[in-house]
Parts: sequence; C-alpha cells; structure tokens
Amino acid sequence: MRSTPAAMPGVFRYRKMQDLAKKQGLTNRSLAAAVHVNQGTVSRWAKGEAAPSPKFIARLGEVLGVDPSELYVVTETARNLAYYRVLAGYSLAQLAPLIGASPVHLGRMEAGRSSIPPQVRDKLKQHLNLDEERLAKAIRRSQTHRRRPVARPFEFVPVAPPATHQLIGA
Repeated sequence: MRSTPAAMPGVFRYRKMQDLAKKQGLTNRSLAAAVHVNQGTVSRWAKGEAAPSPKFIARLGEVLGVDPSELYVVTETARNLAYYRVLAGYSLAQLAPLIGASPVHLGRMEAGRSSIPPQVRDKLKQHLNLDEERLAKAIRRSQTHRRRPVARPFEFVPVAPPATHQLIGA
C-alpha cells in the first residue's frame, strides 16, 4: 500500500527511482546513505509502500541526477502551490518562516482559503524558483480546489415544530 503525505497532491514514481538507481549501480543501502535515510526507508519507497517527504524528493533528484518533477508527478491542472513547494524540497514548516508566514497560514494560502500579500508572492517566487506567470497559475489552481465550508457547531438549524397528536377514543 502506497502512502502519500496529505499535503502532497501528486504521485511518487517509485519505479522510476528504482530504474535510475539501478542504472547508476546504486543499491538501496548506497542510495539511503546518499539521501541520509536508513535502508528500510528506501526499501519502502522502492516497493511503493511509502512516499518520501518533500526534502527527500529533492535529495533523490540530486543524487539520481534528475529533476524532482521526474520522480514526483501531478497533472497540469493540479500543479498548485503545494506541488511547487514539494518540488523545491520544502515542507510547510520549512517554507513558512522563509516567507514570513506561519505553517497554518501557508497551508491556508495553498488551499486557497487565504489571500497572498504581494511581499509573500515575491518570496514564494524566490524560494520556489517560479516566474510570475507560473506563480499566478499555481495560485489560481489552489483557489479552484477550495473545500466547502463546514457547518459550525454554533449554527442553528431550523427544525419543524413537533406534530400534534390526537388521542383516539378521547
């Protein structure tokens, strides 16, 4: 069973990782040492039982000599802010302080539930290596996948008045 962290909208191509490592003569043990994880972790990635976190996708790309987008794939329409963050090798907690936001606020921006101030846009472009056009598209894609608001526990739901019952034979 393959697992993907919740904030990752794409698919980790574990067979591609296996093929690239094999072509370079890397064993799971040597790949693990190069990426700075244990051999069991790489074994789970290679079997498709788990997916690496963003920083390890970036490291795998470096070690295997490919762009991280060859190992982590999403459709064009799903290439939102979270996708580009993952490709750049950042988790929410790592990128948030670099752009002057909390991880929660960055998560809201990625989910399209919070606007992105101009100074944060500039920092996102810088840290995610995006041009203005690609950033704008990623933001639009993030905003089109908004979740519906959940009913708050304090909201009142109208209830029909109870029906009156007549007793038979009274």
